[in-house]
Amino acid sequence: MQPPVLVSPTNLASAVPIVGTSLTWLAASGALSYDWEISTDAAFTTVVSGNTSNLTTLLASLLNNTTYYWHVRSVDASSVSAWSSSYSFTTAQALPGVPNHISPADGSVNIDWLGTTISWSQVVNATGYVLLLDDDINFGSPVTINTTDDFYSTGMLLPNTTYYWQVQASNASGSSSFSSVWSFTTGLIPAPVLNNPINNATGLAINGVLLEWLPVVGATDYYVEFADNAGFTGALGSTVTSTNYLLPLLNNNQTYYWHVYAGYNAYSSNYSSTFIFTTIGNNILAAPQLISPSNMAVGVPVVGTSLTWQNVIGALSYDWEISTDQFFTTVVGGNTSNTSTLLTGLTDNTTYYWHVRSVDADTISDWSNTFNFTTDFLSGFNQLRDNEFNCLTQNQEINIICDVEFIGTPFHVYNAVGQLIYEDRIINTVSNYNVSQLTKGIYFIRFNHAKIKKSYKTLVP
Repeated sequence: MQPPVLVSPTNLASAVPIVGTSLTWLAASGALSYDWEISTDAAFTTVVSGNTSNLTTLLASLLNNTTYYWHVRSVDASSVSAWSSSYSFTTAQALPGVPNHISPADGSVNIDWLGTTISWSQVVNATGYVLLLDDDINFGSPVTINTTDDFYSTGMLLPNTTYYWQVQASNASGSSSFSSVWSFTTGLIPAPVLNNPINNATGLAINGVLLEWLPVVGATDYYVEFADNAGFTGALGSTVTSTNYLLPLLNNNQTYYWHVYAGYNAYSSNYSSTFIFTTIGNNILAAPQLISPSNMAVGVPVVGTSLTWQNVIGALSYDWEISTDQFFTTVVGGNTSNTSTLLTGLTDNTTYYWHVRSVDADTISDWSNTFNFTTDFLSGFNQLRDNEFNCLTQNQEINIICDVEFIGTPFHVYNAVGQLIYEDRIINTVSNYNVSQLTKGIYFIRFNHAKIKKSYKTLVP
């Protein structure tokens, strides 16, 4: 008598359900019933067994993620066949548990609206997670994130908004329930910091006053408002996308108040602090408004840098001073009829303070506001080189070896007093430029590329 042929679960089957699984086989000729055995080891050392006249038997008490071995033999009135060949199958993994939230803590406030990290606990047997994030507690239109990580970086959110989130874990067998709902609330857009004119400035011209403030990260526009009273009654205002606003013609000898808020879509910050300034009286010479280098500028070239300011009506010339201390104890200064002056002899990596005053035939204005700037770091002789860029002067040639991304970069050569005497562009990854027409001496080469922040000091023999 032959043993039966096994049918299902098929040999080496995987993800077999632990509930509702039956062993089935084909009928063997002459068999009246069938003995069956199932074991968790291939040698059938420990078995669960039974006998049935059917061609199937329903299994009970299977374990998740477990490999089982089974076989069947035929039985008649007086004999039994050999056991059939053995089949094996592996049951499905258990469903993963529900993740536990970690951060942001439930009910957190003032979470950075520019982005935060949502995290939860790892779950045993989980191969992935689904995060739901919504500003609706009922998750009417959630952002759905599928990830294998136990965290998610949100990117930019909406300011001053409450968000709700929950997570479920999943694997090949299915998904857990969603976790409980947690919430957090993002903070307001920060208010801008006012910069210029400085608070309580006096003697400003009635035309050309430029209001300036520091940028707010993430802001798309700003609303600037000014008035001639602290309550801003009858105030004028304007929405701008830049961080400055040129005021219209003002009144003489008038105190003005101004403040700014930052905007993003339909959201806005609180107003900044309020600054005040006072314009000049009638027939009084105004102090100039400084332009560049802008206040607190950094990386300013040590060569080729000029101080510039706005023209003042009635001024015949301008006194200027620059110093390495804010009290102007020791100064370099001059007078010019222009609205700019070229600086020489700047030292690298140094902070300078400067101001300007207007001069006419018989009066001198107050000094302007004081601006400061910091010069860039200057490399030593013939030392501008790294893995991507190498500049060397030898044999009355400027030799540049660089990566292809620097091709097209303009460069300028200045003499020791800051005068521009040569300019060109990088034309290849290996370029040579003849500077034999230059007199012997020290020169500065400055490259206009975001990756090259240093000026190059060289000696032309």
